[in-house]
Amino acid sequence: DIRDLNQVPYVPYLKNISFENNIPIIANILQSSKKKYIINWHGNFNSGDEKYTCRDIPLYKFEELFKKQNIIFIIVTQEISNKEMKILRKYKNVKNISKIVDKENGFEDTMYLLKHADGLITTDTALAHLSGTMDIKTYVLLNKYCEWRWGTATKTAWYPNLTLIRQQDTENWDNVMNELNLII
Repeated sequence: DIRDLNQVPYVPYLKNISFENNIPIIANILQSSKKKYIINWHGNFNSGDEKYTCRDIPLYKFEELFKKQNIIFIIVTQEISNKEMKILRKYKNVKNISKIVDKENGFEDTMYLLKHADGLITTDTALAHLSGTMDIKTYVLLNKYCEWRWGTATKTAWYPNLTLIRQQDTENWDNVMNELNLII
């Protein structure tokens, strides 16, 4: 009988699952000796609630992070605008594989990437839960009035491998990105 949600036992169900990936571009990216972080800055805009959640972050907010040449940033975000593509193309250490990830096996491809990367940086999307069950180091970027299940702390008992970074002010991601830049 669990009455406190923080007492829910953590079990990384997907930690030991083995996946294969035969896409040469992905293999080349993952072979680098540099740290590798997967990045996702918004959810699926076709989802009914996505346009009302205010959890997407303007991509230009990531540019300070992208300047870190000792890290490879792997982009898996779908639905990238032309304006966002211009930003991504400015950085040689940013690898956009969003069109390479198989639409039918998207989660499987992403799980393969997660198992071979150093971590994930994402907004409140399914990827955070996926990496949580895989025991992958993850930074979840949350808006001020995020989903209640995340609680109010910087950690959650549900996924101890996740670090939660929250907005201090509505629609202002500056403190979130500053904190992320210090951590990464």
